[in-house]
Amino acid sequence: MKNIYIVMLVPFFIASCNKKSENKESNLDPIAANETAIDQSEGYTLFKNNCYVCHSVTSKSHDEIIAPPMVAVKRRYLMTYTSKDDFVNAVVNWSKDPKDENALMRGAVQQFKVMPKQVFKEDDLKKIAAYIYDNEIERPEWFEAHFKEEHGAVGMGQGRGKGKSQGQGKGRGNGMGMQGQNNWIQKMSLNDGKKWEANIETTHGIEKLITILNNDKSKSVEDFKNLEKTLSNEITTIFDKCTMKGASHDNLHTFLLPLINKVDKLKGTNSVDQGKMISSNISSHLNEYKNFFN
Repeated sequence: MKNIYIVMLVPFFIASCNKKSENKESNLDPIAANETAIDQSEGYTLFKNNCYVCHSVTSKSHDEIIAPPMVAVKRRYLMTYTSKDDFVNAVVNWSKDPKDENALMRGAVQQFKVMPKQVFKEDDLKKIAAYIYDNEIERPEWFEAHFKEEHGAVGMGQGRGKGKSQGQGKGRGNGMGMQGQNNWIQKMSLNDGKKWEANIETTHGIEKLITILNNDKSKSVEDFKNLEKTLSNEITTIFDKCTMKGASHDNLHTFLLPLINKVDKLKGTNSVDQGKMISSNISSHLNEYKNFFN
């Protein structure tokens, strides 16, 4: 297994036509609009010169890659950081000081290892991260088929995208796994009215998560952040040991992806009451497992 994990950025094609008419239609200050265009162009150039070698979209298969495609990285980060400021700050902070305990994409770290620390100016990283957030991302030819195989048809949207990239139009999706906090159950199905058969490791993993929460004695913000790490590690183990396929596999991921999103919210806990509320929401989610799986 290759052991380089470099979460940086994927290039985009910037449509620069008709800037004057676009500025007029949106009533933007021409000077401000020009500065924005320059920042986006710099973001693309910074990526191309520094990151594209590892996050190339020209790889022929998943077996060739040495770092996750940025389309996958963007989807994952949008699960937790939906606003532009939060998204940019998260990408910048990770890129400045990548550490295993701070990793958002734990599965990718297990596969590729933590990226080696790079020397970049913070201002350059901000331009790159902002460019990622604002634009759709070119993807390897094999990516969609691989994603569907691994995760089913769940969460195929890229997330926010203002620009055009390699012929892709404007779009605004939900990001990988952004199933919403309350409507994921509506997306679940049964096996001809019966529960799906889950592999024993998956069921034991869910039971362990429930036990962890039932026994949790968190009394501080730091306790809840440590709880997030414990829960996330167990979820990663569930993914790693899952042997389910087909419709049962698809339903499991419909269950797990919004669960990940809820667990991630513990990272942003700023009060004990908030931590308790998030934990209660996670527990309620986990207790639904028995309604769909044996």
